[in-house]
Amino acid sequence: MFENFKEYTEKFKDLSKVNSGKALCWYDFPSAILKRELQIMIAKNFKFNSILDAYAGIGYSSLIYSECSKNIICIERNKKYYNLLKINTHNRFTYYNYDNIKVFKYFIQKGVKFDFIDIDPFGNCYKQIKFLDRLVNDNFLISITTGEIFTIRRNLTKNTIIESMYPDIDISKYKGLNLIGFLNLFIEKLRELIKIDFKVYYYFISQQIIRILYR
Repeated sequence: MFENFKEYTEKFKDLSKVNSGKALCWYDFPSAILKRELQIMIAKNFKFNSILDAYAGIGYSSLIYSECSKNIICIERNKKYYNLLKINTHNRFTYYNYDNIKVFKYFIQKGVKFDFIDIDPFGNCYKQIKFLDRLVNDNFLISITTGEIFTIRRNLTKNTIIESMYPDIDISKYKGLNLIGFLNLFIEKLRELIKIDFKVYYYFISQQIIRILYR
């Protein structure tokens, strides 16, 4: 499994990074490795007419996905990351340096849709998820990551009130849950927000993140 990861580690070793590699590096912990392995699996087993990378960062995901599509749309709001994104991907893709919800609304207005969407934020992305049913073609694939599990678990342990951080979440539901319980609540939330039927194709869960692939 990790032979693919080693291949990409070598391929991406010279990419321009934030703060000379001290932030947003290729991998830091096991869940990050699993995330990249999932992306590599997608790139090697699917072909798409169009891909939307909604949190493009400095370009790792978009570069991997370029193996399965020639039409990649990258959204990155942070100007520093955006500039590195364009350098690292050699201006081969289409780029938007705006808030992704603003770009989503523009695409919906123009009738632009995608075969595959990757949403990988810091924290949760419930506001973005509400738009997905209007952004995908009939035969779609979506990959969503949520990092709220780390914050919620940490703060529940410390008995810290975090309702102000996640006003759309009933924190009481999470008390006493194991990781599968967190996963089930996340999927339940997705079904509330997404107005199209879907089946979970693959998932992994750790102490830091939940990542789900569905279609």
